[in-house]
This record gives sequence, structure tokens and C-alpha cells, in this order.
Amino acid sequence: MSDKGMRVSAVGMAWYRAETFAEVRASMADAEKLPATFEKFLYAAMKGEEKLRRAGHAVIRVYLDMDEFPAFCRARGLNVDAKGRMEYAAHVAHQMVQANGGGNA
Repeated sequence: MSDKGMRVSAVGMAWYRAETFAEVRASMADAEKLPATFEKFLYAAMKGEEKLRRAGHAVIRVYLDMDEFPAFCRARGLNVDAKGRMEYAAHVAHQMVQANGGGNA
């Protein structure tokens, strides 16, 4: 089978670390839309990740870097919110795939 027949869809998913979740959440323009605790985030995120995997996507966890993420949003005219997180995760995942030679993902 050719490489084109083996194409994999990679999805970047914004992810957080337990030790910085409260700080990251507080810095978001839409903090009220994020789960109140890391444990609630993790439960929902893992369910979402599993749903994406069952649909055939390769999921790349993209941990938000609070030094890079706000700058990324500013440079693109985005708010520090869900849309910004999604675009940042997609951007970082794309860079990771490219760096690993996966130009088709």
C-alpha cells in the first residue's frame, strides 16, 4: 500500500499539568469554561482523547507553555481562550509531526 493510503490524521489536544492547572486556568479569558479542578479536566480530556482515537485520529497532547502560548495568541490576534488553545495545540502538533518526518499528517 502506498503512503497516501496509510495517511493518519493527527490532532493536537491542549493539555495541562496538575501542578500548574490552577494558574493556567486563572490566566484564561474563558476560565469559567474550563473544569474547576485538574481532576475534572483530566477525566473529560481522557474521554475526549479516547473518542478521537476510536475515530482513527492520532492524538498529540500539547502541554500549554504559558511563556509561549500568550505570545502565540498575540502574534495571531487571538484571545487567550478556547480558540487560542485549539490553534496553539494544532500548531505545535503540526510542528511535532513535521519534525518527525510525518509530512502527511
